[in-house]
Amino acid sequence: MTDTTLPPGFEALEPLVHAWALPTEQARMLKRIETSMGEINAFYKALTPRMADLLRHLEDYPAEFSALPAPAQRLAALGMSYMECSRIFEMWNSQDVHHDNFAPRRLGFAPLGRPAL
Repeated sequence: MTDTTLPPGFEALEPLVHAWALPTEQARMLKRIETSMGEINAFYKALTPRMADLLRHLEDYPAEFSALPAPAQRLAALGMSYMECSRIFEMWNSQDVHHDNFAPRRLGFAPLGRPAL
């Protein structure tokens, strides 16, 4: 996602779009694994107070990611990156080490919004 425009009211989050509005589950997981705890913490703290607004904004759109207008896709992708990162604070307060047991880049993911075959 190269454009950083978010829906009106979310302009303060635009500096996060380039690094965190990632369109695939694999990209979000790899971003979390490859990012320092300090950077993840800054992202987590920036989005935490806006998550309720983010979810309220998106609830009027269809559930299919590809059906969202581009600004809403970027907002949804920020929210999904937040969900990817939130567990390391809410459960362990540190980067988990489970990815050391497998090669994350080799994982396959079903496309968002479509059932896995």
